[in-house]
Amino acid sequence: MNNLSIIVVSLNSKNDFIKTIKSIISQTYKKKKIIIIDGLSSDGTIEQIQKFKKYFAKIVIEKDKGIYDAMNKGINFSSGKWTMFLNSGDTFYKKDILDKIFKKKLLDNDILFGDTLINNKGIKYLVKAKNFTINTIIMPFCHQSTIVKTKILKNLMFSLKYRYSSDFHFFFKCYIKKKKFLNLNLIISKVISDGISDKNRQKVFSENISVLRVVFNSTFAVRLWRLKFFEFIKNSLKFILPKFIIAKILTIKYKSVLYS
Repeated sequence: MNNLSIIVVSLNSKNDFIKTIKSIISQTYKKKKIIIIDGLSSDGTIEQIQKFKKYFAKIVIEKDKGIYDAMNKGINFSSGKWTMFLNSGDTFYKKDILDKIFKKKLLDNDILFGDTLINNKGIKYLVKAKNFTINTIIMPFCHQSTIVKTKILKNLMFSLKYRYSSDFHFFFKCYIKKKKFLNLNLIISKVISDGISDKNRQKVFSENISVLRVVFNSTFAVRLWRLKFFEFIKNSLKFILPKFIIAKILTIKYKSVLYS
């Protein structure tokens, strides 16, 4: 019986795809199925999909309108109570992490989330998940460390209006609609800090501003100022400082949560 659908979206990411699939397959938790959505890769990823196809409940290989369109396709084929996403290159923290999650008393919660181990150019550190609040301006937890009730995903889906921030938009809608979030206080996934959002931080912030403008009207001005200030400082430092200085800053910033 399937309780969890794991959706993997891929595009020309053969080596990372293999790493992610092996991580999912090695999970001790058995009540899961894997859904593959590939954007018509040309680098050998499709051959790897065929190689591992016996492990997959559904395979879709076709052009899409971007990552959120691909994710929505996966949601359409999702079944069972829960759904989560792992991008190519992302892996589970430990082989038994899903078992640990589903042994917890989840009660009537709608969204489960936890911590994430980040690999930023060889520097590995833990990012602790935070709760959504009325003052949230950026994603407080990693999407790959989140498990959502399938019926909520099917009802709301990801807006194709946003290229980078549709997950922020989705979870903010869930918060406004008073869906119940549960912080599991577990490290769920390991993520490489080199994805589309990491490479386009300024565009992410700009889209977050659009999300906040939609969600909040009269109180938007204060949020806009905070977000723009945060964006300006962070992106200015990344542009000005040499890479070895940035690496040193990361080491200092995350020294209490560094992983070898």
